[in-house]
Amino acid sequence: MNTENFEGATGGWQIIMVHDQSTPADFTLGVLRDFLMLDGNEAAGVVKDLKRDGRGVCGLYPRPTANFIVEQVGSYARSHGHSLRSEVAVPKKGR
Repeated sequence: MNTENFEGATGGWQIIMVHDQSTPADFTLGVLRDFLMLDGNEAAGVVKDLKRDGRGVCGLYPRPTANFIVEQVGSYARSHGHSLRSEVAVPKKGR
């Protein structure tokens, strides 16, 4: 297994959604369901984290997959006039 692309035994690379005031929650929920394949409860939990903490962890993915999803989400949001942003990060140890 190539551990450079899949970090650690328990995880991978996190996709983190970053809150912005201008993107409607319904749009964000749709992105979470359609691009990250989260169910309604999982998507609602991420949106709750976004509003409370300013960011929400969407899941763990192999690095190439995480990078691809982040690029697609950004492109989709921009094409719909939204500034919704996501990023890829290595999970912090102990989380």
